[in-house]
Amino acid sequence: MKDPEILQGLLDALDITANKLSKELDYASHQSVYHILNEVNALSDGIISRIADRYPHVNLNYLRTGESPILLNEQEARAQANVLNKPYKQDNEALDAFGKFLGVPEQLDRIEKSMQQILEIIEHKKSPD
Repeated sequence: MKDPEILQGLLDALDITANKLSKELDYASHQSVYHILNEVNALSDGIISRIADRYPHVNLNYLRTGESPILLNEQEARAQANVLNKPYKQDNEALDAFGKFLGVPEQLDRIEKSMQQILEIIEHKKSPD
C-alpha cells in the first residue's frame, strides 16, 4: 500500500480531514499532510511519531506497512505505548471514532427495520380494502 492510501485510510478511520490532522499535529501549514496525499512526500518517521503522540490508538505498524488494523483497542494501544517506552494517554477523539465504527451494525439494523415498516405501509395502501 502506498503512503497516500495509508494516510487516507487513517483520515477515514479517525473521521477527520487532512487540514484537521495538520492542525492536530501542530504543523504550521496543512501542506505537510497534503504533500503526502499527493505523493510529493512520503510518510516520514517525524510525522509518524507526531501521529503516535497525538493518536495513541493508531497502529504504528499500519502507518509503516499499510497492514490493518488502523486503530487499536485500548489494550493494544497500551502495549504499543509500552513497547515504544512512551506514557500511555487516552485519546478520546480516536476512541470516539472507533466507537462510531462499532455502532454501525446497530444503525444499519434500525434503518432496515424502518425501511421494512415503510414498505409495509406502502403495500397496505396499495391493496384494496
